[in-house]
Amino acid sequence: MNGANSYGLSAIGDNSFTRAGIINASNMNIDMTGASNASGVMVQQGGIVNLSGDTTIKTNDDGIAIWVPKVSSGSNILPGGTINGTGKMTIIGDIVNSGWGYINLTMDAGSYFEGATSINHDFNTRGLDSELSLTLADQGKWLVTDSSPLTSLDNAGTVELAADSTLHANSLTLQESSILNVDLSATALASANSAPLITGGEIALDGDLHISNSGNALDIGTLTSDAQLQDNETITLIDTDTAITGDIASLSTDTDSIPDYLSVFGQISATDNTQYQLGVGLSWYAGQSGSVATPAHGTFTLDGGKQFTVNSQLEDVASDTRSGWDGKSLTKKEKAHSL
Repeated sequence: MNGANSYGLSAIGDNSFTRAGIINASNMNIDMTGASNASGVMVQQGGIVNLSGDTTIKTNDDGIAIWVPKVSSGSNILPGGTINGTGKMTIIGDIVNSGWGYINLTMDAGSYFEGATSINHDFNTRGLDSELSLTLADQGKWLVTDSSPLTSLDNAGTVELAADSTLHANSLTLQESSILNVDLSATALASANSAPLITGGEIALDGDLHISNSGNALDIGTLTSDAQLQDNETITLIDTDTAITGDIASLSTDTDSIPDYLSVFGQISATDNTQYQLGVGLSWYAGQSGSVATPAHGTFTLDGGKQFTVNSQLEDVASDTRSGWDGKSLTKKEKAHSL
């Protein structure tokens, strides 16, 4: 299904959430990239769309892939509708619930969603449901492209926060196979502005936290001494309304953007269990405080012309089975200039 019209698949009901205007669609390919301000799937006045099988929905940057609009008659708010989706899904475009209604998507392995989400907070405070729930299976991915509030996210796949994106969920669960990709500079900037990248009502943690550092808000590659690490403030990545349950199981970094002699570590705050915080320290001491961190090691690799001075004494620590390091050997790689 494609074309230059503004609507792909739409269902209009009779102002009931259970009766007329029901569409069951399997293996749909909805390409709205040829139209401006288009929507791929839309319901109103109680319409219902049930998607199954392999579903592909694509829109332009100004389009909405899946939409429950706000519908009114005079001062009366009318039902928007319900959109349910199961199976392998490819969605390029935003998923928006700006009305009274429900969007529930269960995305199988191999699914890909590139876009943002939104719900109508005003409706929810007035007792009108504006709900959006996503379940992402292992080997599925959501590339979050902008500020994205939603009702619930249950992730067993990969969630990556692109530049200038945030995530807020009333309920957020990261499963054992989950991978959460964030940028350290973006996280530091958001934390400094008291607006952490990830917020929620209830958050349960597990899986891997992967850290890159493409920005310059926290350019740790320019540090020349371990003494400067003390000047870096603790970074709040997650802030919730209630105590965080579970914990991140492992932490990995992008070695191209973070020097190997520096480790990023993360932990639930010891003084505030509603916050998950990040910090940067020497890889020599990674994980020694009980935090989740990249493997400890004694290797210092410096690009030509750069130096990094260690002012503190490097004391022997416990060996790390992940890296095979004995906890006391110092290694300078070929590109090292001075230490």
